[in-house]
Amino acid sequence: MGTIKRLKSSSQRQNWEKIFSALVRMLETQQKQLETLVLERKVLEDRIRMQHDRWTSDSRLYEDFICQLKGELALRDMERSLEASKLDLNTSMKQRDSFLRQITSEHSNDELQDFKELFSLLCTKITVTSDVTSRTFSNSGKTNKRTRNSKAFNIEIERLQNAYEKLESERSSEVTALLAEKTFVWNQYNIMENDYKN
Repeated sequence: MGTIKRLKSSSQRQNWEKIFSALVRMLETQQKQLETLVLERKVLEDRIRMQHDRWTSDSRLYEDFICQLKGELALRDMERSLEASKLDLNTSMKQRDSFLRQITSEHSNDELQDFKELFSLLCTKITVTSDVTSRTFSNSGKTNKRTRNSKAFNIEIERLQNAYEKLESERSSEVTALLAEKTFVWNQYNIMENDYKN
């Protein structure tokens, strides 16, 4: 009976050893699987991190590109507005120049008309004076009248010269004011252009 118990206990022991070794093998394989899973998880985490970094970098790149495009669009808009301002300024300067020429032409015509009137007035005064002098030679008692006529004639000439000088100075001051305005506008235009370039 003792041998049967020993055989039984030894066979049980072998069974338990087989079970134990099978459990040990199973645990070892599970351990290896867990280690593999941990490694794969680390690899996946690294890949995800790298992908995230790449996406972040790409998004920054795209944002920079968008900002650059916006800057270029703003610059183009500024260039367009500058060109429009240049065109407006050029047209206004041409209009001012034509207006200045028109005023100069009108003043020249007015001066010519004034000169014609002065010339005709002087001619009539000279004919009146020559009539007066011929009468004075015939009538010697009328010398006082002749001197009065020559004084009136001199006063009239002086008055006309003063009026002419006044007209000339007014025209000159208007032309000077227009030229000063033109210079001011050109200076403003140059300042705007320099500010835009800077």
